[in-house]
Amino acid sequence: MEADWVRLDFLVHTTVRTPPRTLNRPLTELSGEAFASALSIGAYSLITAARHAAPLLKQSRRDPRLVTLTSAGDSFVIPGYHILGITKAALNASLRYLAHEIGHHGILCNGLSFSLVDTAGATQAIGADAVSRTRTHLARTAATHTPLDMEQVTLLTALLASAYLENVTG
Repeated sequence: MEADWVRLDFLVHTTVRTPPRTLNRPLTELSGEAFASALSIGAYSLITAARHAAPLLKQSRRDPRLVTLTSAGDSFVIPGYHILGITKAALNASLRYLAHEIGHHGILCNGLSFSLVDTAGATQAIGADAVSRTRTHLARTAATHTPLDMEQVTLLTALLASAYLENVTG
């Protein structure tokens, strides 16, 4: 990768995956393999990406950024989200340690935690009915009474990856 690229201004990490039907089973029935797979794909992939991106981010002519998408499921129980919540908790901890380790190079590392967005991945993970019910509930309890959409998440991710945000990391 480094031979093909001279610099990288930002990296946005969005990787998460659970083995099929994992979220339909109780956490106590998960195999070690399914657990390790979710953690590796959802959390360790950020560390791997940072390892490869850091030398290129250090070469940035602007303010280098590393942004990952996380979830409130790291701190609160969300029914049917168990291994993803555990993975997001590991992702957040990894992000804080990366901020500590590469922050002195001027690389800001931030995570964006947001509520459920109607995506194909969400529908596949918890089902269309659960997505609809959850989004309706979240809209009722939100200050704006409006469900979040992907464009709003994208705009905030762009802000976190931009030079407009200074000295905010971890």
